[in-house]
Amino acid sequence: MRFIRGHSLLEAIDDLHEAVRTGSLDEASRSLQFRRLLRSIVVACQAIDYAHSRGVIHRDVKPHNIVLGRHGETIVVDWGLAKAIGADEPRGGSAAESRLHIAAGQSSDLTLEGSLIGTPAYMSPEQAAGHTDLVGPPSDIYSLGCTLYHLLAGRPAFRGESVTDVLQNVLAGRYAPVRSVRPQVSRGLEAIAAKAMATAPRDRYPTAAALADDIEHWLADQPFAAYRESGLEKVFRWVRRHRSWAVAGFSAVAATALIALFAINIVDGQRRVAHRLAAEKTALADAERHARELAETGTRRARAAELAATSRAVRHTRPELSVLLAVESIQATTRHGLPIEPAAEESLREALMEIGGIPFHQPERVLALSGGGRWLIGPT
Repeated sequence: MRFIRGHSLLEAIDDLHEAVRTGSLDEASRSLQFRRLLRSIVVACQAIDYAHSRGVIHRDVKPHNIVLGRHGETIVVDWGLAKAIGADEPRGGSAAESRLHIAAGQSSDLTLEGSLIGTPAYMSPEQAAGHTDLVGPPSDIYSLGCTLYHLLAGRPAFRGESVTDVLQNVLAGRYAPVRSVRPQVSRGLEAIAAKAMATAPRDRYPTAAALADDIEHWLADQPFAAYRESGLEKVFRWVRRHRSWAVAGFSAVAATALIALFAINIVDGQRRVAHRLAAEKTALADAERHARELAETGTRRARAAELAATSRAVRHTRPELSVLLAVESIQATTRHGLPIEPAAEESLREALMEIGGIPFHQPERVLALSGGGRWLIGPT
């Protein structure tokens, strides 16, 4: 028998998770050690697949029975419960071989013999049910999935107060998802373990080699069968695998964005200048129009005052002309919507009194003046 110097996968898993708990290893070292242990499970899967190809099933795969050598080798040991595929279990024998007796307080990590073959925390549901005729390669694949779960979560998938509790959990497929125990675990690795640990044998990986392939694809950052990536995860994976292209593309996009932003700022600045100039032009035009209106208003009021003064000047000598000039003085402002000048209104009253007419108290309503200047036409 070959003498192996090294330690079990179980010890390596415990050491890794203890380092994670205490922070004694930096993140890069933890990641390197974790990937090494994953590769050890890949080698164990390949060894079990080889045994299956030779018609042998192990029936007790667990971290305790995977030994890591001092020089990087991985060896699956303890083939004491192995049997040829399709071979019948021996009949007769001692009571321990025909019936399983579970002692109180017995550990679920210990190998059981009898009707139940294997270790409760790592055995398949068909083993836990005692259906030895159904135990085959899928049973070893299930145990490999339990071993992967232990690496990911830092503890066995199935636990309980007693071996009986553990077996009931195995039969019911009742265990905590990996990410509920350790949220930082990859969703892909969680999916690989879950597929290998499917309760129904038909739902597991078809071979141990297929399980190894999925783990290797995850290690190589490639898509694999057990997990369907989201669109965002595909993008992140592409970026990881094409880092130089991604950096170049990001730089190009960033440069384009900066140029576009610079151009937008220029255009926006020009637009703001154009708006300011247009506003200033409008304000200037409004000011000019207002000044022109003020000037025109002043001119009209001055004209009205001039006519009113002339009307007063000729009131005694030419009263009819005085009336005409007074009316023109009123209309000089009212026809443009301006109020009547008080002097114009007063000159009209005085002119009317001079010719003996009736005082007219609504000069803004004068419509016309008779040809001789003796009659004003207004509303009735």
